[in-house]
Amino acid sequence: MITAAIHGVTISPQAPVRSGDAYDLSVLASEISERVCEMNELRSGAGTDFVLRLASMARLDRGSFAIVIAIMHGDTSVLTDSYSERGEMAGRKKQTIHYRTLKEIENIEAVFPEVTEILEQLRLSVKHHEDPISKGQIIRDSASE
Repeated sequence: MITAAIHGVTISPQAPVRSGDAYDLSVLASEISERVCEMNELRSGAGTDFVLRLASMARLDRGSFAIVIAIMHGDTSVLTDSYSERGEMAGRKKQTIHYRTLKEIENIEAVFPEVTEILEQLRLSVKHHEDPISKGQIIRDSASE
């Protein structure tokens, strides 16, 4: 391989044949690597910095990482679906989803402060905005007054 490079001959490395998920994952990893290289070409170290910020986000909180990734590729449902819908999908109460969402946005702010305002606007723009307080709690509160 080195000899070919010295003589200016281009040789494509032969990757082992992969099947199924392993192949699909390697194709995606290649695409991501290419984009990181493009970012570094646009501004020195930009791609590396971005990957480090994503890694920090993943270490801090995987739920926050999932929100960042979803928002970056255009899936706003992670913040705009109602707490009830998201709770049903996760098998949790809407109050838990509400609290967890606030915590995840707080965590995102630590690593990606420039996008936090947008995330908060998305969260507040829910068409069927719900109060995170349960109906039972509303009844208890009104009974104690």
